[in-house]
Amino acid sequence: MKIVKVNLKERSYRILIGSGILKEVNALIEPLGNIEKVMIVTNPVVFSLYSKGIEKKLRKKYKVAHSVVPDGESSKSLKWARFLYDEMLKAKMERGSLVLAVGGGVIGDLAGFVASTYMRGVPYVQIPTTLLAQVDSSIGGKVAVNHPLGKNLIGSFYQPKQVIIDSDVLETLPQKEFKNGIAEIIKMAAIRDKNLFSLLEENINSISANKELLNKAIYWSCFHKARIVEEDEKESGLRAILNYGHTIGHAIESLGKYHTLKHGEAVLIGMFLVSEIAYKAGLCSKTVMERQQNLIGSVGLPEKQLSLPVKDIMNAMERDKKVKNGKIRFVLTKEIGSAIIRDNIPEKTVGSVLENFFYKKS
Repeated sequence: MKIVKVNLKERSYRILIGSGILKEVNALIEPLGNIEKVMIVTNPVVFSLYSKGIEKKLRKKYKVAHSVVPDGESSKSLKWARFLYDEMLKAKMERGSLVLAVGGGVIGDLAGFVASTYMRGVPYVQIPTTLLAQVDSSIGGKVAVNHPLGKNLIGSFYQPKQVIIDSDVLETLPQKEFKNGIAEIIKMAAIRDKNLFSLLEENINSISANKELLNKAIYWSCFHKARIVEEDEKESGLRAILNYGHTIGHAIESLGKYHTLKHGEAVLIGMFLVSEIAYKAGLCSKTVMERQQNLIGSVGLPEKQLSLPVKDIMNAMERDKKVKNGKIRFVLTKEIGSAIIRDNIPEKTVGSVLENFFYKKS
C-alpha cells in the first residue's frame, strides 16, 4: 500500500492506495477516532458490488446504516441531499458519527456536501469506486450539488478524514467509465507532470490491463493533486489550474443537462479545444497542441455528433463560477507539464475554435 498525505494542519488526512485494501476496511478506519455509528452512502450498482460487503465487515465493530441514491449526475441535487438528511436523522446519526461515501464522483460530492452541513459538519471518508473519483473528486474537499443553471454551484470546501483507493474495484468498471478517469489523469499530466504525460503517450492502450502501470498513474495523479491542494486549499490561486479543460467541459455538460455526455468526455473535449485555443492565441507551440490532441484522440472523443450553438456555449461559460470580473478564465498549457491562466483570450479566437468543432453554428 502506498500513502499520500495531504498536509492541511488540523484538516490533514491520508490517501491510501493499493490493491485489495478494502478487505481491511475496519483497520483502516479505526485510527480515525472513537466512532460508533457509520452511514454508508452509495448507489444501487455499487451497493451490490462492494458496499454490501463493506457494510458486513463494518458491522463487526460499528452500528451501520446505509442510504442508496440513484446513479447519475441528476442525483447530485438538493432533492437527494434532503433525502440523505432524512435518512441520517432516522438513523440517529450524531456529530461524531462517520459518513462513508462509497461510489463515484456523484456519491462523493453529494455525501461530502451532506456531511459538511449535517449538524454543522460530521466526519466523512471517501471510498471512490471509479477511476475518475480516485484521481480527482475524492481528493481536495470540494463538495457540492448542482443547480439547473450550472454544475457544482451549491457547495463548500470540506476535507475528508481519509481517502481509501482500492484499484481492484476498477476491474468491474465499464470501459466508458474508465475513459472518464483517464481524462483526469491526462489533465494532471498536461498541467503538472511531463514524465507522466510521456508515460501515457507510450502506454495509453495498455494501461487498463496493466495493474502496476495503473497504480503508478493513480499514485502520481493523487500526489500532484495533494501538493496543489496543500498550497491552495480553497482555489484562490494555484488550484485553479485543476480546471484545465473544465471551462468548456462544464459548459457543454450543463447544456446537455448532465446526461448527454459523461464528465470525463466533456473534459476530453475541453482539453482538446483549449490546447488549440492556446496555439491560436500564440501561447504554445504546434507540437504542444498536437501532442495533447493526439493523446486525447487515442483515448477517443465522444462518438456523438455534438450540435451546440456557439453563443450558447459562450453564455454557459460566462455563468461558470470560475468567471472573475465578468471575464472567462482559461487554463492553458504553454508547455507539457505546466499551466498558465489567462482571462484575455479574444472572443473571436475562442469562437473560431468552437465553430470548427461543433456542428451547429449560432
